[in-house]
This record gives sequence, structure tokens and C-alpha cells, in this order.
Amino acid sequence: MKIISKFQDYYDIGIAYGVDEKLRFAREAVEVETVSDKLRAITKIVYKKQGQYYRILCHYNVMLFCGNAYPFVYVQVEAIHKQDKKFFYTNIDEEYCYSIEALDRYVAQYDRPISEIRNEYEKVGSYYWHVDDFKKYVQGHFDKSYSEYIALFDTYKVPYFSIETKYTSDKKQNEGKVTRTLLLAKLKQYKFAKVVPPMQAFQEISMYLGQLDLAEDNTVHIEDKYLAQGKGFDCYSFKKMPSKRREKKC
Repeated sequence: MKIISKFQDYYDIGIAYGVDEKLRFAREAVEVETVSDKLRAITKIVYKKQGQYYRILCHYNVMLFCGNAYPFVYVQVEAIHKQDKKFFYTNIDEEYCYSIEALDRYVAQYDRPISEIRNEYEKVGSYYWHVDDFKKYVQGHFDKSYSEYIALFDTYKVPYFSIETKYTSDKKQNEGKVTRTLLLAKLKQYKFAKVVPPMQAFQEISMYLGQLDLAEDNTVHIEDKYLAQGKGFDCYSFKKMPSKRREKKC
């Protein structure tokens, strides 16, 4: 597999063992419209240590890689500051956890084991303190079936993509989440080597691309409509808007 890309990723070391010129992978990271949002609400844990308040944000995301789903939790730890009746947050640390055990170890080093967190976490955007078992809530994320997302491989025609949440807050400090879909983002930044080692990732991507209905030049490309979405265009960009009778769907 020959990789055509402007950036390097952790599995690129597979090239050292030989390159198949007939199989080309045009790797370009792009964000596309999210067609389905089945991810859980972001949760927030606030705790106090040595007189300082902190919060832990847990984003419940999923990586789709070569036909399989790998749910993970992106965790942010922030220090909370208040000035002039407004709150400010300073990032302390972040981590990508691909199992409930990994999340438990990570959270425990800052606050406590997740099994001890019950009614002291909040669903961001829901505006109420949840009364359920936090560990049970997290376990539901890892146990969930992501068949609806796996089916999107047939739509995007790429070996991997992620569907993830992003924390949002407006000027009035109203909280919520935005869901986004990223095709071919750099896997290294997600610490994906924790679950799929470099050589295995290279081999799985090569085999996946080999099974696709490739173009004549054997190069895998992201479809033009998805590249246009990623750059902020739609099907009417640079075109005359149609009349109501001839209106079409993008």
C-alpha cells in the first residue's frame, strides 16, 4: 500500500516492509455532515481537592476502523476558576480510554473510582443532576451495538472514521454537545495504538482497501460531495439556485 498524504500517522511504519504500488491510499482528513447521532450525552464530574475545584468532562465517542466499532471515552480534566461572577477553565490533562477499566484507572487518580460516583455527575445539556449509577452509564456506552455506524462504511468508502461529541458553551454558559463525523483523521492523536498496534493497523487498512471496488488507478479517494462539505460548500455552491419546481436535494 502506497500512502499519499500531507501528514504522518502511527501505522506508516508498515511502509518499511515494502510498498504495493498498485494499491494507493489518498489519505486526507475531512469533516462531513453527521447523519446519525446515537452517542450518549457528555457527562461532567465536579470535585474539590486542596481547596481547588476541578471538573472532569467525559465525551462518549466511537472510532470505526476497517469494519469494526471501537467505542472510547475522551476525557478532559480542567481546573475551575471564578472571576467577576464568570467561570473560567484551565486544561490540566486529557486521555483517550478504550475500556471501562482504563477510564476507571484514569478518573481514580484525580477523583475516585467510577463505581463510587453515583448522584454526583451531571449530563451536560440536560440541566439536572443524574441519580443513576455512573459506572452503569459508562458501561452502556461500551456495551452498545454500533451497527448503524458500521453500515456507514458503505457510504463513506474509507477504511476508518470517527463519530464524536464536542463540548459547547455559549456566553450565558449554557452547556451542550455537538456531534461531528471525521473521515481519516490522524489516529495517532486518538492514541489508537492502544487497541490496534502499528503493523496490524497497516495490514488491516491494506486488506480493507484491497476489498473495495477501487477506481481504475487503484487509488482510494473521498467522494467530492464529502470533500465539499468539509470545506463548507453544498450542492448549490457556485451554481444558480433552482426554482421551487426544480428544487433538488443535496
